[in-house]
Amino acid sequence: MALGTVWTLGAELAVSIFCAFIHYDITNAFERWPGIIWPPVTALILFLTIGGTVFWLGMIWECSGARKLSVRSKVLWLILVVLTPNLGALIYYFCVFSRQPVHQISE
Repeated sequence: MALGTVWTLGAELAVSIFCAFIHYDITNAFERWPGIIWPPVTALILFLTIGGTVFWLGMIWECSGARKLSVRSKVLWLILVVLTPNLGALIYYFCVFSRQPVHQISE
């Protein structure tokens, strides 16, 4: 959960930088925007934070257990995924995980 907090703080920093870039005073947003908008925004941020953490951990788990990757490839992919959580997990998902054939359960 600490990682989710770091992602949320990063998102807040990005919004602050964007608002400063376009000269928007974010401190007045609470006065101008209706109070009904804040609970859905908070729920969306929470959903994306928890979902991103689960996705990131899933890609780490999948990469560490991948049988078709060499040890060197696994180490390089794990370094990428661990050091760049969202971006690395997305890159691994589209470059490696989505291209694997679907495993069928034989009965």
